[in-house]
Amino acid sequence: MKSKHILVLGATGFIGKKLCLKLQNEYSQFQITGFDSKRDVSERTIIEEIISIKPDVIIVAAGKSFVPDSWNNPDEFFKINSTGMLHVAEAARITKSSVIYLSTFVYGNPIVIPINENNSVSPLNPYSASKLLGEQILEYYYRFFGVSSNVIRVFNIYGPGQSDKFLIPILIRQFKSENKIEVKDLKPKRDYLHVDDLISLILKSVDRFNGFQIFNAGSGKSISVQELIEVIFKAGGRKTSVYSSDEVRLNEIMDTRADISKAKEIFDWNPNISIEEGITDLLK
Repeated sequence: MKSKHILVLGATGFIGKKLCLKLQNEYSQFQITGFDSKRDVSERTIIEEIISIKPDVIIVAAGKSFVPDSWNNPDEFFKINSTGMLHVAEAARITKSSVIYLSTFVYGNPIVIPINENNSVSPLNPYSASKLLGEQILEYYYRFFGVSSNVIRVFNIYGPGQSDKFLIPILIRQFKSENKIEVKDLKPKRDYLHVDDLISLILKSVDRFNGFQIFNAGSGKSISVQELIEVIFKAGGRKTSVYSSDEVRLNEIMDTRADISKAKEIFDWNPNISIEEGITDLLK
């Protein structure tokens, strides 16, 4: 990889922190600058801050991401994820930087499984809607100003250090500290990608920009909540009671398996950590 100055926004968050460590430890040819997760990208002052360091590549790992919170505070999600992305795009225009944007699942209820990047988009919650607006801003900044971007649509991420608001940390905490597991619904299936595999994809995309491009980031496999619990039982060497309230979330999607063939072809990338391996590591 060529020497570059890389700016990571959200450098103290779940993904950004691990990404910066990887860059510092294994990519000494890069100059790395990290803006911590407290840096408010929705404030216009961020534009001047980015301009002052003149990055070659801006990696956007900042933003709000917990779906249930987006129903209670949608304005915060649009302010940070959408307006913040506008500020980043404007700074990239001025500095002639390229952008790697970590987006999310924006497809709504898919027509075909697995889901490729050409599937129609239909966000079903304020969080995914705010991320799609961020994508659209970058698309227009490429069309009007030539700002190149790789948009990575991350399906369901997990790994060490993830907030205990999310499903896998909740299940593991219950398994370790209680004699039962309680969930709302056992049936929905999700495509889980280990954070280390996502970081591998980000790094492979640092040197490969071709206008405005979108890539799915998943494992290519989906697993239900029930199956996920069975993986935890097997990895943990015991079983416990499981209770489901059979509560279906608003706008629930029943399966989100990603077609990752585009990322494989363009970046020669493959996820290497299976859900069984990832869960085993988390239980240690």
